[in-house]
Amino acid sequence: MLAAIPSTAWFERAARGLNAQAFGAVPEFSDRLAASLWHLGGLQGLAIPAWLGAWALWSVAFFALALVLRGLRARISDRVFHRLSRAAVLFFFGMALAGIVRSILSWRNPARDPRLWLPTAEAELLADHQAITFVSPSAMVPATLAGIASVMPRTEAESAMKTVSGWRATLRDIGWNAVFLSGSATEISTLLDHLMVAPDWRLASVEPTGWVFLRESGPDVPLPKPEAVQLGNARKTALALSALSARFEAMHTIPSAREAIERALALDPDSWAVHVQAASFAASRKRWLDVIGQSREALRLNAHSPQARMLLALGLLESGSIRQAVEAAESATQAAPRDPSTHLLLARAHRVARDFSSEINTLKHLLALLEKLHQPTAITLTYLGQAYAETGNAQASKKSYREALATGQLTPTDARSVQEALKIIESRSNYQTVGSDPAP
Repeated sequence: MLAAIPSTAWFERAARGLNAQAFGAVPEFSDRLAASLWHLGGLQGLAIPAWLGAWALWSVAFFALALVLRGLRARISDRVFHRLSRAAVLFFFGMALAGIVRSILSWRNPARDPRLWLPTAEAELLADHQAITFVSPSAMVPATLAGIASVMPRTEAESAMKTVSGWRATLRDIGWNAVFLSGSATEISTLLDHLMVAPDWRLASVEPTGWVFLRESGPDVPLPKPEAVQLGNARKTALALSALSARFEAMHTIPSAREAIERALALDPDSWAVHVQAASFAASRKRWLDVIGQSREALRLNAHSPQARMLLALGLLESGSIRQAVEAAESATQAAPRDPSTHLLLARAHRVARDFSSEINTLKHLLALLEKLHQPTAITLTYLGQAYAETGNAQASKKSYREALATGQLTPTDARSVQEALKIIESRSNYQTVGSDPAP
């Protein structure tokens, strides 16, 4: 069924067309076209190629159908021909109408409200300060569309954010005076924690779409009150509060995070996205029965949510339902095959179940994925070394440990732990197994 709504690819193209330097690419014709359409009409402008493509496909299908009916005309009776023609035309236009209805419903989806994903307020704040801005990598597309120019290309920003010391060193070389952060907790948590306590940075804005920090003295901005969040619609307001709860949770301001998510649930108890955030908040408080309940409710409302599947697997694992946890983690990896965190959780579930062969296979798959995504592999190699040790495979265990050390990505403490594990293996002439290490 065809629906004419902007795809993720067209948002990326529009951002590249607006600021190719931020993406380290030479803009192509499609990028420049997408940027022009964005200037022309924003979301509606980017939908134009989707509408044209959808109707082009329907036109080709209609033409092909007409040719088929014409070929059958001489081989069947008039009565059968007219019945087939009517059925085919009704089917064709019924499917076309379904595509139109689906498009309309997609446009009416509250999550498509730009206020929920486009950092317009942050862009205005940064423009007022004439800021030179560092943008977190996964926020590069919405930031660019909102008019926030990144001081660094996305790949260089990814490299800079690997460690706080590396980020600080790059800061000394380039000298930006503002930071816009948004994205997954895995990506931004270390830098966010640093900026929250750094004396030379102050928090200037907290919105559902992200954080702004300015390099200047002064007090942090007061946190927004959940009751003050109003988007003119209960469902949209609930989604904004859910996103704001995630921001508060990342900042470790638990009372505000709880207040925001409770208000979101009260406003829209039928939103799967709100239940996912409720499950995430419960996980941060280690309330595993609540995690299971909220994630199952999210899956009832949206059976395809990979976040809900992953949170369900985590809740089951932590509450001791190991077999169910493995099944849920496998389901999460199927729903999000390119998300490393789902594979890591599955490996952990296999380890707790003491199915080390499956753990090894999962970790190998995760390593291949991390290499393809150009992400660090040292910790995964360490877990793989532990898994091989549990099976008594000394050679494979030593190889994995040595590869982990060779990456240079381990902290001094982790590196010492790996070196000690290597010494234990090498000191045992009749090596069979190594005692159980902490699960990944």
